[in-house]
Amino acid sequence: MISREITIVKSFDAGSSSSLNHRPISQFVGIATKYTDCRIWITHEDRRLNAKSYLGVCSIGISKGMTVTLTADGTDETESLNELEAFLTEKD
Repeated sequence: MISREITIVKSFDAGSSSSLNHRPISQFVGIATKYTDCRIWITHEDRRLNAKSYLGVCSIGISKGMTVTLTADGTDETESLNELEAFLTEKD
């Protein structure tokens, strides 16, 4: 099992209930679900949620500048965290 603390650089519009643009979260969850032999969690403050759950990731209220911890456990844990970290830290 490996963990990485990441500060998010990408813009996310999940914090506003009036926002309709949830594309970055869908993309994040899409990346996580590719790794079927790996469990992946996203943690912020005291909340640890399945990174493969769209509703779970939305419930964190993920936003630019937030620091989260990604944890993966499985055969492709390193590859999954590399791809998710690259996605979260790429500039818009």
